[in-house]
Amino acid sequence: MTEYEPVNASDLWPDAVFERWPDTIPVHGITILDALRPDGHHGLHVIHNTGAPIWVLVGMLKCILADLEARWVGEGYIEDDDEI
Repeated sequence: MTEYEPVNASDLWPDAVFERWPDTIPVHGITILDALRPDGHHGLHVIHNTGAPIWVLVGMLKCILADLEARWVGEGYIEDDDEI
């Protein structure tokens, strides 16, 4: 198993989070970023606070996935054979 340097939840929260929810106290956190690498390819970067129980992080990801899938379905899409 890989050893990681300790990461606190508050280290993962960008200023935008504190601007939107100024009274929030970070407890657990995950940051996911799709970024361009120096070679021009996309890289998915993920970091989480090391003190969080793994089941909490998995639960957070499942909650986010459910919210995004509901939004995706709600937006709908047009197939080639659909009439507009």
